[in-house]
Amino acid sequence: MKKVVYCSCFLIMFAFALAQESEDETQAESVLTLEQAFSYALSSDADLVTAQTDSQAAERDLGRVRADPLALRLDTLQAEQTLAAAQSNLVSTRVATQVEVADAYLVAFEADESLQISQKQLSIALQTLEAQRIRLSAGAVTQLDVDKANNDYQAALRDLADAEANRSLAYAELSSLLNITVSQLEPLNNELLILPDLEEVKTKTRAQNAQLLAASRNVELARTRLAAIDNAFSAQSDIDAARDSLESATISSAESERTLDLNVQNSYNAVLSAQARYESAIANYSTALEDLNAQKTRLDAGSISPLSYAQAELSFQSTAASLSSAKHAYYLSLLRLEQTIVGQ
Repeated sequence: MKKVVYCSCFLIMFAFALAQESEDETQAESVLTLEQAFSYALSSDADLVTAQTDSQAAERDLGRVRADPLALRLDTLQAEQTLAAAQSNLVSTRVATQVEVADAYLVAFEADESLQISQKQLSIALQTLEAQRIRLSAGAVTQLDVDKANNDYQAALRDLADAEANRSLAYAELSSLLNITVSQLEPLNNELLILPDLEEVKTKTRAQNAQLLAASRNVELARTRLAAIDNAFSAQSDIDAARDSLESATISSAESERTLDLNVQNSYNAVLSAQARYESAIANYSTALEDLNAQKTRLDAGSISPLSYAQAELSFQSTAASLSSAKHAYYLSLLRLEQTIVGQ
């Protein structure tokens, strides 16, 4: 009876292990989206975890200061500003993590497209070499023509090896960044390509930018210190020093705002340029697709050879890859604009 029980338990455990292994394989083989990549990174990034811990610690410290009946107004203000700085750093770190993940993700996606193009180039080079050998046998070309075709084939082999190595490296870097095994990626969702209004960007920047908020807090702190010291109990030299500190903080805050306005405008202009390149790439893609369809009609009618159509397919693949690259550059410019908004 015990043997039967042991055997049954073993079979159950073995079946569970197989099911778990199958589930792990399914997860490894599933297609990853950029949104999912963000989710993985935001839950495991070391810098982000540290920023979250700092924010929580600052919040606890503020609670203790507020609960202390003997705490001065200046102590409370400093604790509030420490928490605000920690929260701003948390937001900045989150955006920086998204930029890093998006960059690695899109590099890996483009490595896939480069690999596909290299595979197509190799296929065409092989077909061309075989055709030249047949033509050589028929006396239609010279050995030099065959040698040139072979050189092109060998070059295509090397390009394919490089493309495979680049893809492997790009996927390894993305997998390391996300702490999961990544094997396949979804294209970038067009819904992420939303161009904000410039005035909305400026308003958001004034409300969220870490450097601007820090400068404003310095002014408030300097003003509070001056108010605390500007009385008959203080030496005139201390009062003058506090006034100088307030004036310096005010000037620094105004300079930070001016510099930030310029940075925001430059970042926004970069987004507009990237958007224009993306729209141009869309137009080129549409033209290339029409040309490919025309070449397919000619192939079906027997007007061109299969090799000529394969070359048309290669040209279309290259145009599609250029569209992806422009699309990715546009999205990254939007993320970097967000980075400018929150500060870094």
